[in-house]
Amino acid sequence: MDKRFGDLDGDGKVDQNDLAILRNLVQNKALFNQLSPDEKKRLDLNNDGSLNYDDIIEMIKAIKAHVDAEGQIRPGEETQCLTSLRERLRKN
Repeated sequence: MDKRFGDLDGDGKVDQNDLAILRNLVQNKALFNQLSPDEKKRLDLNNDGSLNYDDIIEMIKAIKAHVDAEGQIRPGEETQCLTSLRERLRKN
């Protein structure tokens, strides 16, 4: 996993692929338990100390704020999506 907050597949953006990874990790605790403490911390998108469906909701909110009518992240807004996740973390 990339060290950028929310960018779970390391491609430099937060998108539906990252959401799928997060959903898989929430549903598969055995896989989650194999991650390093740093990786686990980066997955806790709402900063409540645990990985759960609330983290998925935070990622959905960040992605949704930057998608077009077809559900695709607007060109050039991938980085803004990362920033949105960081700002949401600071507010919690």
